[in-house]
Amino acid sequence: MAAVSVMLGLGAACGDNSVTASSPDAAMMSTGSGEIGIGDNDSADPRAHGTIAYALLMTPMSCGIRTEVAGCEVFHSTCFGPQPLRNVSAGTIHFDGTTAPVMLVPDGSGAYATSDSTDLLFTPGSTISISTTGAEIPPLSGTVVTPTKVTVTSVGGVMGRPESVDRTHDIVVTWIGGTTGDVEVGFSQGIDSLDAVDCRLPAGPGTGVVPAEALAELQSGGAELGIFAESLLMVDAGGWTVKLDASVEAVYPDNSRALSSVIFQ
Repeated sequence: MAAVSVMLGLGAACGDNSVTASSPDAAMMSTGSGEIGIGDNDSADPRAHGTIAYALLMTPMSCGIRTEVAGCEVFHSTCFGPQPLRNVSAGTIHFDGTTAPVMLVPDGSGAYATSDSTDLLFTPGSTISISTTGAEIPPLSGTVVTPTKVTVTSVGGVMGRPESVDRTHDIVVTWIGGTTGDVEVGFSQGIDSLDAVDCRLPAGPGTGVVPAEALAELQSGGAELGIFAESLLMVDAGGWTVKLDASVEAVYPDNSRALSSVIFQ
């Protein structure tokens, strides 16, 4: 999830889902890039519990702008609806090191349906090897060490789940449980277009800051917040930059999912 990120909604995707070029995560990708990932959800929500594997691989696009602001990634796009992207195949994708076999096979259009399990398919600190047989995107491989689940204790001074966020001030996020990887805090807005801020904070300290300078790229009003523990590796394959990702959806102290709607003040 983000990602897989807030846009993907890892645990919520348990079911028969096909991630296509019109999905929000397609708009999140820069030219010549893609994402292959696996994510766990161990929250109290029985509809979300389990593991999802996914691949988001599309042709280059020119209708989005990605920048770095105050150490966070900011994305503005109008790529939805009338400007579909073409799915691109990397061949069969294998995930090794999971507690049960996981494999993704593209359909005739090059799109990958997600692989869903109601069981948790990896434990914290596991080494997951991700490899592809290659197709339009050449073969690639890499390993990631799975992160530990984090419990978010406060966002912007609010204990537990926030209802509103003051985007004119830095937002301090605190958590417990993180020992490996990063904590990804993402805010997004939009339906027909997407505006998003994605900040990666080292998991070990148990606290991090989402800068007001980055949040200023978003508008006042409604937004979606998602928080994940994440480990990733960037791999180059024939001009494609592909993110290999392992993530665990964060929870609040009541073990509810750290995915929610907030109001930006």
